[in-house]
Amino acid sequence: MSQLQSSTKKRECKHLSFAERKIIAKSLKAGLSPREIASNLFRSKSTVTREIKRGTITYQKVNPYYSRNPNIPDVIWVTEYDAETAQKRYEKSRSCCGNKLKLIEYSDFLNHAIVQIKENKYSPDDIVGEARVKQLFEHVPCTKTLYNYIDMGLLKAKNLDLILKVSRKPGKSKHKREHKRLYGTSIDERPNSINERLEFGHWEGDSIVGKNGKSSILTLVERKTDDVIKGKDF
Repeated sequence: MSQLQSSTKKRECKHLSFAERKIIAKSLKAGLSPREIASNLFRSKSTVTREIKRGTITYQKVNPYYSRNPNIPDVIWVTEYDAETAQKRYEKSRSCCGNKLKLIEYSDFLNHAIVQIKENKYSPDDIVGEARVKQLFEHVPCTKTLYNYIDMGLLKAKNLDLILKVSRKPGKSKHKREHKRLYGTSIDERPNSINERLEFGHWEGDSIVGKNGKSSILTLVERKTDDVIKGKDF
């Protein structure tokens, strides 16, 4: 009787993971052959053989026997498979796969987007929507692509330049506010003399918000004298 249906799932062709690459490195140091490694990983021998070839590097290391015998070289050349190098080469190769970034095709739109984000405080979604509705450019990417370009550092505009949306309850209008780091100078940029606590008049503030945000306490501490202004519920 022939079997028409089977519950056994065929293994999908997936790329080697970093964990598998570390196993390959340890197995090679233990003296296992590519065939044995492939069997342990449930991979084909050709997959493991190609991976070893791509991840093998040659480098110099200090000769551990040099101190015992000064007549031998102080460094030696070593050729071996390195899991971290193989992983980096894999990630670099994957970044070049698929469609190339259409930065040239979107160049006019991206220049427009930078101005709208930095000067007019538009969100990427607003910029893409306006460009498509008004047909301002021949090529316009989707909102997600524009966000990806910003995250990857391919534009002069950064995430710091974007407007943050504040969530509200249904039925209420949504407002936009600037990034909190744009409100003032960061404490990390204060002069080093303040950290020496030699001058009176520099205060540090801290606050605690109560349950459900119904109350809060503010505390101020003078850095030189450690004088404290007790907080007050409000």
